[in-house]
Amino acid sequence: MKRSLLVVTGCLAGALLFLLVMPSPPAQAAARATSAAAPQEEDFDDVMDKARLNFNRRNYEDALKFYKRANKMKGENCAECLWGMAQTYSKLGADKNVVETCDRLVPAAADDKALASKAHNLKGITLAAMAMEKIEKPDLKKLADAESEFRLALAT
Repeated sequence: MKRSLLVVTGCLAGALLFLLVMPSPPAQAAARATSAAAPQEEDFDDVMDKARLNFNRRNYEDALKFYKRANKMKGENCAECLWGMAQTYSKLGADKNVVETCDRLVPAAADDKALASKAHNLKGITLAAMAMEKIEKPDLKKLADAESEFRLALAT
């Protein structure tokens, strides 16, 4: 008897939860109207979500593909997209691409000083790593460039 009462109570609670979570038909229509009004924004947000999800799952090749697609949607000048691309290139070990992407990111992030500082820092770390590839003979020019980037990161 107790068991059947628990089952019935559980079913009722589940049905109530379903009704609370399930949007009403007018809400569904409003959601469709909103998405129809701004499909570009929703598409961009979806693409960025996919990029972040793949990055967090360490699917760097797929993440890079989505970051590039999102950047293209924003006219090749999306600071958030470029930052994701730079981080992804870093995880892939594509040092030259990290440096190039950070160079594009700094002007794109002109309004966001924190992001510009992160870009300078990542570029400095990458240049320092590139300079030390041959430990017997470090590339002093790249080390000097890395130092300059670190100074810019602190000054930003």
